[in-house]
Amino acid sequence: MSETDNVADVTTTDADEILSIWDIAETDVDAEETGKWFEDVFGNGTKVDLKLRRFTSKASLKARQKLEAPYRRKQKKGDLPEAVTDALMIDQIAEGILVDWKGVYGRDKKPLPFTVANAKLILKALPELVKIVGNLSLRLDNFRLDRREDIEGN
Repeated sequence: MSETDNVADVTTTDADEILSIWDIAETDVDAEETGKWFEDVFGNGTKVDLKLRRFTSKASLKARQKLEAPYRRKQKKGDLPEAVTDALMIDQIAEGILVDWKGVYGRDKKPLPFTVANAKLILKALPELVKIVGNLSLRLDNFRLDRREDIEGN
């Protein structure tokens, strides 16, 4: 077996499409900063839609910085309890990542309007929602810029 047997042949028609680094990592900065709608986030037709900023958006990072300010000394010492870290994450999501929602109802089955206070209320009560929002807001794929050919109808 020669050394070339282990190398992919990118010159044939069977080769995978070559992607530029922009195709891989260019993001829609507007969607990251102002938010993007994610439909039916729980699946199965629950029709709960969330508008989210990217986890690394300026608004999210600014919220986190403000929220951490009272804990800076403890953070530097490494003394920040897990419960405080969890609470900071919930507040960061409510204040900096979650922008709006549709299809969210309270226990009384009445529409729950989006407010930061309502967001904190349900995020504290529903750890699975925190995970869903965190995962959606962290994924590069969710904020990747559509390729021009796709936008123009290919």
